[in-house]
Formats: sequence, C-alpha cells, structure tokens
Amino acid sequence: MKLATTSKSLLENSASDVEWAKTRHAILRANQRKLTNTLTLMNRILDRFDGDKLGVSLWPLADTYAKSASLRVSITVSATSMKIGIVPDVLEALCDYEFDAKKTTDYADGSQAERAFLFDRPATDFHLRIVLEVAAKLQDAEDATCRKIQTGVKTLEVPQYALVCDEA
Repeated sequence: MKLATTSKSLLENSASDVEWAKTRHAILRANQRKLTNTLTLMNRILDRFDGDKLGVSLWPLADTYAKSASLRVSITVSATSMKIGIVPDVLEALCDYEFDAKKTTDYADGSQAERAFLFDRPATDFHLRIVLEVAAKLQDAEDATCRKIQTGVKTLEVPQYALVCDEA
C-alpha cells in the first residue's frame, strides 16, 4: 500500500495553519482596544472577591469567518451553599454588570458534584462579547446546605464481542 500523504501536502497544511493563526492574530489585534476594555471590566468584577477563593481562566477567541473577537471566561469556586456565600455573590455581580444568565447544568458522580452557570454578555461599541461559566464545586462540610446524595443504582447491559476466525 502506498502512503497518500506527501511531504509537500504536509507542508502545505502547515502553511495554511500559519495563515489561519495570522488571521486570528490580526482579528485580535484589530480588537485590542475592546479587549483591553473587556479585561478592565472583568478585573473590576473580580476585584470584588478574594482572589484565593476563585480560579479564573480567560481565552481570547477570534472568529475568522465573522471577523469578530470575543472573550471566554471560566470561574471555578468551591462552595457549601448555592444560596449564601460566594456563589450567589459572584452571580449577583455578573447580573449587576449586565450578564445574561443562559442556563445551569448539574453534574454529580461518585467523586464530585458541581453546578455550572452559563452567562453571556453581548458585545458593545466598547467591549467584546463575553461568554462566562461559573463552576461551583460542592464541598462536604457540617454546615453545607447542598449535598451530593445517591439516588439509586443503575445497571446497564453492555454487549460483549470477540473476534472468531474459521480455521481453513
């Protein structure tokens, strides 16, 4: 069997990757003022909280088709309650800064429990669009108002297969 890939095709693919990265960088550079304003806004929001209690990650995104930029933000916080403490304080701060709540998602397994809140803040003349997720990781504690509980047991039947060859 002859290999269909050539060094020339690999180099052409690599060159197109470089061009895509340059286009993405140009979009971000063209939106640098808005990106700076957006980061200033995020810092203003986050400065309301003890930095040791929040894990924050940010990613600038560039849509090469729409020629637009946005900011993706992930905030992780450990909590024992969804009604009092840092979680509702963070959510309230986001609403104060005109973030729209989109949805929540719960996740629980044998080792962890988490509620994720997804927010969106549309782009303006001065700021980039911000897509933000707050992941509240549930911690066990005596005073916890939220707990992970086992609600049942699920048994699945999974087909098993083996390779069998006829001897000739």
